Amino acid sequence: MRNKSKHRRYALFILTFGLLLSSGILYFSPLPTASNFLSANSTSWVDQTGNGLSSPACGSSAPTASCNGPSQLNVSISIPAADIEANMYQVGNWSLWIDGVHVCKFNQSGTSGTGPAGEACGFSGTLYAPTWNGVVSNAPHTYEFRVRGAHGEDDNVNIWSTYSTGSIGALSCSAAPTTGTIQGYKVLMPGNNQTAVPPANETVTLDIPSNNTYQASTDFSSTQGQNNWSYLFSIGGVTGAMFYDSGNNRWSDTTTFCGFLNNNIIWNLGAHPGSCGGSRDAVRRWTAPGSGNAHITGSVFDAAAGGGNGVLVTIKKNGVNLWQQAIFNNTKSYDLNTPVSSGDNIDFQVNDNGGNTFDSTGFDPRIEFASGSQTNLNPYFFNNTSVGNHTVSVSVPAGWSVGHTLCYNETTCHNNVPTPGNTATVNVPAGGFADLWWHYTSSTVTADIRANGTNGPITIDYNTDATISWSSGNATSCTVSPTGWTGISGSQSTNQLTSSKTYILNCSGPGGSASDSVTVNVSTPPGPTVSCVSNPSGTALLGHTVIWTAMPSGGTPPFAYSWSGTNIPTSPAPNTHSFSIVYSTIGQKTAIATVTDDNSLVTSCNGTVGNGDPGLIYINFDPTLEEF
Repeated sequence: MRNKSKHRRYALFILTFGLLLSSGILYFSPLPTASNFLSANSTSWVDQTGNGLSSPACGSSAPTASCNGPSQLNVSISIPAADIEANMYQVGNWSLWIDGVHVCKFNQSGTSGTGPAGEACGFSGTLYAPTWNGVVSNAPHTYEFRVRGAHGEDDNVNIWSTYSTGSIGALSCSAAPTTGTIQGYKVLMPGNNQTAVPPANETVTLDIPSNNTYQASTDFSSTQGQNNWSYLFSIGGVTGAMFYDSGNNRWSDTTTFCGFLNNNIIWNLGAHPGSCGGSRDAVRRWTAPGSGNAHITGSVFDAAAGGGNGVLVTIKKNGVNLWQQAIFNNTKSYDLNTPVSSGDNIDFQVNDNGGNTFDSTGFDPRIEFASGSQTNLNPYFFNNTSVGNHTVSVSVPAGWSVGHTLCYNETTCHNNVPTPGNTATVNVPAGGFADLWWHYTSSTVTADIRANGTNGPITIDYNTDATISWSSGNATSCTVSPTGWTGISGSQSTNQLTSSKTYILNCSGPGGSASDSVTVNVSTPPGPTVSCVSNPSGTALLGHTVIWTAMPSGGTPPFAYSWSGTNIPTSPAPNTHSFSIVYSTIGQKTAIATVTDDNSLVTSCNGTVGNGDPGLIYINFDPTLEEF
């Protein structure tokens, strides 16, 4: 008993142990030494559980540190050699046991030793560093130090003392996520081959599922750029910043000299365009905070139904139309997906469509932005993608439509009928790949031109105007002839027309070309009226000169004249608006002018054509010529 007590007085010091985390080994305060050693069940001892055990960091180059499932990891115990050698003469040897397994032991010489299977508790410099290759990751373990008498001959007898740490909990090694690959190609249909190039080398975006939501109404602010929203006006495609009207809690255009015509404003739930010096569009702009996908949803409606000619609402990305609708006493919904890069602009634009009365428009877009990885490469790969569902999307330029084919761990589905849409949900397989191909097709081009809002033909009064408006689908350029107007959509006045005219719209795009026409007829203008007067009037003297003059009104100049009547010469007949004649006989004389205007409308002053009376004059003798 005395010998055992003596040995207990010289129990081993249990000192500093380090827990190797992903960043390296952390050293903790020493465990209690022999002089103040506590029992195995004491609170202080249990609180120290885990000190001294270490394992390789996840993802390190250590061959046993895979951290995938129940892999076995190296575990090291670091014990200062001085603490062993100073007490070795008091004990026969001591051993390290983990989960009841004898790992290794130190011999009495204090230099090295072997366990039952020859495992040596290795010595390195100033540390004994035994290592065991049997600890399972993410599982609790118990380790013990067993001290034996100096004369013990069997590891299973003469157990001097056993100190157990209790369960040390899961090792600090989090399992690496299981990953797979998304691979694919962008092709121009038809063809389905890897040499085809899609339009404009479109972007493929892999969403990272960390959504941020932007709502125009709830994000509304008195500060430009707050919550990624800006408030602008646009004139002919040139934008400028609005100013904040704090009294009305809205943004307004800076031009005020037009009064109501410049009622170009944006409030939290909508907008109203202006019509000052041409259309002044209201533009609410969202700027992407990074690369990813923007899911744009909402509806737009006529908030002042019952009048006006409606508005033209457009959603654009960096100036390119994503969606456009005419809103007139109705509601339209939108649901769009588009990849974006940091700094890309999404504009929500309201145009007055040619007149801004009754143009209050409800427009409260919502954007769900998911950050992600993007690539323009072909073929493209998203490697080390975590397993499970991911959203992949592609950008779609004007004039194109897109669909996808998708199969897993094989490449046999490229020629399947593509699923329409620019967004695909991909369930990434563990350790495998998803083969996702995007198929672009050029959409059919459409063209529509109208006069005063109808397909025509229409008839307008002479010397009045009409409004020509046009729109297109899947077109990249349009021209209206014979005027030369351009744009994939637009509206223009004919100005005052004096003759009928046909307007032809020609549009083209990746899917081909299309044309449409509309005719504006001009009603027959009123013909001229004419009066014929003489100078002198009423009565003239024989042998004196009489000047006849035709005086037209109305009609369209220039005019053509011909004269007939009493004693009017016929060869050549007078053909000017005024001519002179000397009558050689007395009596009543008539003169009739027939007038033809530039539209070939004819009238005269004889009362038979048009509404005039013939010119009349009476010729008398000249008293100075009478003989008595």
